[in-house]
This record gives sequence, C-alpha cells and structure tokens, in this order.
Amino acid sequence: MRITNSMLVSNFMNDLYTNMTKLSKLQSQMASGKKYAHISDDPIAVIFSQQARYKLAQLGHYRMNVNRAEEWLTEAEVGCMEINKMVVAAYEACIDARTTVKTNADRSNIAKYVGQLRDHILQSLNMTYGDKYVFAGYNTTGYSEGGKVTAPFTVDGDGNLCYNGLNLNDPEFLRIFNNPDANPPAGLTPAEEDAWNTAKDLFNSLRNDVMAFDLAIGTSMPVSVNGIELVFYGGSGSVNVPIKDEFGNPVFELISVPVMEVVYEDVTVPILDKDGFPILDISGNPQYETVRVPVLDAKGDPVMQQATDALGDPIFRDALQVQTKTVEYNNIYNLVDAFYQVINTDFVRDDFPAGDMYDEAFNRMMIEMFGEDGDGYLSTFIGELQDAQQHTLAWTADIGGRSNRIEILQNRYDADYVNYTQMLSDAEDIDLAEIVMHYKMAESVYRAALASGASIIQPTLMDFLRR
Repeated sequence: MRITNSMLVSNFMNDLYTNMTKLSKLQSQMASGKKYAHISDDPIAVIFSQQARYKLAQLGHYRMNVNRAEEWLTEAEVGCMEINKMVVAAYEACIDARTTVKTNADRSNIAKYVGQLRDHILQSLNMTYGDKYVFAGYNTTGYSEGGKVTAPFTVDGDGNLCYNGLNLNDPEFLRIFNNPDANPPAGLTPAEEDAWNTAKDLFNSLRNDVMAFDLAIGTSMPVSVNGIELVFYGGSGSVNVPIKDEFGNPVFELISVPVMEVVYEDVTVPILDKDGFPILDISGNPQYETVRVPVLDAKGDPVMQQATDALGDPIFRDALQVQTKTVEYNNIYNLVDAFYQVINTDFVRDDFPAGDMYDEAFNRMMIEMFGEDGDGYLSTFIGELQDAQQHTLAWTADIGGRSNRIEILQNRYDADYVNYTQMLSDAEDIDLAEIVMHYKMAESVYRAALASGASIIQPTLMDFLRR
C-alpha cells in the first residue's frame, strides 16, 4: 500500500490529539484534585462516591440529633437532681421537726423553709432548655388557656398540682393512671361513655408523651422524662390540717366524745400494820383483804374504757374540736405541700379561749398533728419522702444510662465519619504525586510527538526561502 505524505500527517494529527487529550485530562485532575469530571470518566468511582456522600449526609443528621439529645438529657438530669435535692432537704427538715423539743415557733420556721422547697420543686418541674419546657412532653411551649400561654405544671386554687391543665388529683384520672385499661363506670349513657373514653385516651397520651429523637435508622430515644411519671412517686395518703378563719384563728365545732373511765381490778393483798408488817391471825397466818387497783398497760399507764350508765349504755359528753380539712397527696409536689401544711400549724394555747373544753381541743389537735410522742403525721412523711427520693434517684440513674448510650453513639459516629470521609476520598481524590508523574510522562510524549511531526510535515516555500 502506498503511504502518502497526507496519510502521515493525518495519523500524526490523530496521535497528537490523543496525547493532548490525555495531557488535558491529567492537567484537569491536578487543578481540581478529583479523579473524574464526568460520570463516564470512572463510573465505579462515581458509585462509591455517591454512596459515601449519602452516608456522610445521613451521618451528619444523626450526629446533630445525638448532640441535641445529649443537651436535652443534661438538662433533664439537672432537673431531676434538683428535685431530688429538694426532697432530701424536706426529708431532713421532717426529721428535724419530729424532735420532741421543737416548739410551735420552731416548726413555724421550718414550715417557711419547706414552703420554699415546695415552690422550687414547681419551678424545677417547669425548667426550660432555651425556650422549651423539658418535662412537658411534646408540648414544649406550654399550653394555652384563655389565649395565654401557661407553663405545663401549675397549681389550682385548691392546691392541686395540674399538668397541661389536667388536675393530677382528679379521681377519674387517678383511676386510669393506676389502670390504663380501665373500663367506663357503670350506668353511663352512650354519650357519657364516649366522653369518658375520649378522656381516657387523653390521659394515657399525656402519660406516655415524651420528647424523643431519632439517633439511628429504626432507633429512637426519649431525651427527657414524662412529667406525670416524674411527679408520681408511687405513694399516696392524706392528712387533716386545721381550718383557719379570715383572721387566722382556729374554727371550732361541737362534737360528742365518749366519757372515759379507768379500768379497775380486785387484788388480794396482805393487811399491814402501821409499821408495814403483815397482821397475823390467832393461828399466826397473815390476814388478807381485797382492794381495787387500776389496771396498767405495758407503759405503766392506766387502761381506760368508755363509761356506761346503769343500763349499760355508753355515756357521751359535749366537746370542742378544731375543724379540719383533708389534704391528699400522691405526687412529689403535693407530698411536700402536705408536710408544709402540717408543720405550718402555728397555733399555741394562747390562741384558744380559756376553759377546759378549749384545753382539750388544743391538746387533741396537737396529738392528731404530731402524736403524743411528737411523731403524728411526721413519721408517715419520713417514709413517703424516702420513697420520693428513691423515685427521683431512679429517674436520674435512667437518664444517666441514656447519656452513656449517647456517648457511645458519639464515639461510633466520629469513627464512621472518618471511615466514610476516607471512602469518599478514595473514590474522588487523586494521588497528586502519581498524577504529576503521569503528567510529566505525557508532556514528554507530547513534546516528542511535536518533534517527530516537524520532520513529517512537508516543508513549505517559506522553509526553502529561509534556507
């Protein structure tokens, strides 16, 4: 086959274009730092690159959630520890008030201290992270009542703790709280039964409502404590506290009380002379007589019983007592409030009118409140406050466990970030030293091609003239 000069030039130009294309690609890779500019350059690398970018984007979302969850858990832990601190302080105050040497003035001072503890518990329940309420479930902005935004925990006019407007001492709520699957009461109309079931669903949703974050695919973690679960510590009870009039004086009522008398028994004892020696009969044996003596209990006090008339009917008499109101508690706030109301009974005997009936009314009130040995309701409060303390500690430990999980996730996501970043770099980034070496080789080839082309292309008239 005849090889013409035009064929040599054409082949030379094709080869030169190929060399220039390769040189341009290497130059582009050095300038951009990337292996490819188009998908067709390296489809496999593009696939790995997109997978790594997707993983990094997903990882960035979960890392942000983990960091936010850690911040929420920190605030929740601080809130639980604050409430526990207040409960411990109330427990110590209860032990102090239980001391028999405490006067009414001392208990009044302790009551002021406990009142501050009670108010701080309410404040801790309404603690915020930024502008969000921590223990309000998903209702983090508070609830609206009459167009006014209110904190999730409030106290109504009767002293009951309310959560998002719901009275936590409501009997129907407590019935559902203790039995989430409770059935409606008997005797309701269909409309009333529907309303009751709607309220039941609301109660249960409020109880289970808690802020949660997605921390991984298919993994969601609560980042706080449901407010209802936090305040209900598992105990309950009630106390009777005196009612005061508008001037702070006790309100009395007339009652009937049984007339009590000492129980006696007949005891046979030796007859003694003036010197304390037994008197003997003519046979030299001691003489005995029967006497009536009070029956004593284990403490040495006389045993009392209700007196009866000649027909055997019990005898009653009129008496006065201070009117009382019942204060119930089943949550931490109302427990401390009940303790406050008991020790805030700052009556002294001088606050009562003169007279035996008022003496008796005062003594009866003090015995009911503080017991004959100074305990009364206080010994009950000690046990209840210990239960409340254990309850808050349990939630604090639960939050601590979740915080540990968050820390483990943070460490894992940090390692994953490094791994996926390396995967992305392997798929996209060039090895600069290798590219520079290839570029120099391509440049040398290009220069050699130009040199060989100079001898292949036919000389022109100008080349002859230059000679």
